Amino acid sequence: MTKAVVKGAGFSNTDFTGAILSDSDFSRINLANSKFNDAKLNGINLTEATLSGSDLSGADLTGADLTKTILRDANLSNTILLQIILNGADISNSILFGANLSGMDLTAAGLKGVDLSNADLSETNLVGVDLSGGSLQGTNLSGADLSNVILRGVNLSDTILKGINLAGVDLSDSNLDGVDLSNTILKGTNLSRVSLNGTSLFGSDLSESNLIGIDFTVANLMMSIFQIQIYQILIYLE
Repeated sequence: MTKAVVKGAGFSNTDFTGAILSDSDFSRINLANSKFNDAKLNGINLTEATLSGSDLSGADLTGADLTKTILRDANLSNTILLQIILNGADISNSILFGANLSGMDLTAAGLKGVDLSNADLSETNLVGVDLSGGSLQGTNLSGADLSNVILRGVNLSDTILKGINLAGVDLSDSNLDGVDLSNTILKGTNLSRVSLNGTSLFGSDLSESNLIGIDFTVANLMMSIFQIQIYQILIYLE
């Protein structure tokens, strides 16, 4: 079915497991609750298509066009997403466990509530993206641009954030247990009610941050950094 054109058709609840659909045109069609496990979808056009609740785990979507595609509640675990277009795509509440999104621009994608555990988001542009309510557990965010990102209530335990600029980011109610935040910029960051159990904050800049209700249990606050952080905490609790 390579290079098939099926514009406007309806294929909801269809099983495409292992199918070869490379360079096909499935734009503006209903594929909700369908199965694309391990399918070859490289170069496919899914512009404005509906794939809510669909299973695309293990599929190859290299070079696919997902402009304004609806992928709510979809399973994209271990999917190959290299060089894809996600402008205006709605991926909210989907599973992208282990997905490779390295170096991509995700600023126009809807990612609220998404499970990005163990995903590779290194060098990814996430400026202004709302990731609240999702999971970034074990995710690689090295070199990613997280300016003005919303991370309220996100599970960030064991995430790679070392040296990242998180200035002004809303991390309230998040889980940062075991995260290495060494030399991370947290100036003006909202860290209220964040769990930092076993977290390393060595060399981090916490000036002007909201530290109300933080759990610093077993956190690494060594040497002069410890003294600076205690001083800042007293300022915000007075």
